Amino acid sequence: MFARTSSKKMAAIVAASVVYQTSSSSVLNESKRNFYEDEPSLNSAPVSDPASPLPSQKIVNGVLVESPSFLEAGIKTVRESVYNVYAGATGLVDDGYSKYHQAEQKVTSTVSQLHDKSEDLLPNSAYIAIAFLSGTILARQRSVFAKVVYPVILGVGSFRYFLPQTFGSTTGLLWQWEQQKLPEVAKQQESLVKKSEQIVTQLEKTTESSQAKVTSMVDSLRLTIKKYTGLNLDDDATKK
Repeated sequence: MFARTSSKKMAAIVAASVVYQTSSSSVLNESKRNFYEDEPSLNSAPVSDPASPLPSQKIVNGVLVESPSFLEAGIKTVRESVYNVYAGATGLVDDGYSKYHQAEQKVTSTVSQLHDKSEDLLPNSAYIAIAFLSGTILARQRSVFAKVVYPVILGVGSFRYFLPQTFGSTTGLLWQWEQQKLPEVAKQQESLVKKSEQIVTQLEKTTESSQAKVTSMVDSLRLTIKKYTGLNLDDDATKK
């Protein structure tokens, strides 16, 4: 009986060794097996890729920079406001410079058109300035009206005398400007000028008529003297 029991133990040991060898060989043959493929994931939340930045993160020159969205919005608003103010100021400055440049060109071209090239501007301008200052000196101890009128009369008179062509161009330009800017005043001046011309014409006619009457009276007197005295007043007094 003891021998039978020993044979059973030996058979059990052999069977166990066979099973162990079989399982070991199967494990060795499946070295690439994933032992956790059937197990549920312990962390069910999605794992973010560390290489991809979050919405509040940006990659600048290979460096991950974090900035809150509200801070970005505030900085963007301030930056846009500053840029708009700068752009508006720059536009105003450019417009002002453009207007100034146009006005300068207009004045320069107008002055060059007024000046007659045949007239020397430098010495004649000095003479006009001296005449204006002379009027100021003459009216120094006089009334306020004289202090205003004397320099103007002497300055304008010398301007007309020393630069006649330039004076004519200047008065023509002033007349055009007055017609454009002050039409009512220009009409009144036109009316006054016409009346003055009519008065001057009438005076010339009256003077000519008076001169003709005086000439006629002198001729009549000569004839009367010649008739009653025999003297010929038309003859040369030195004639013998």
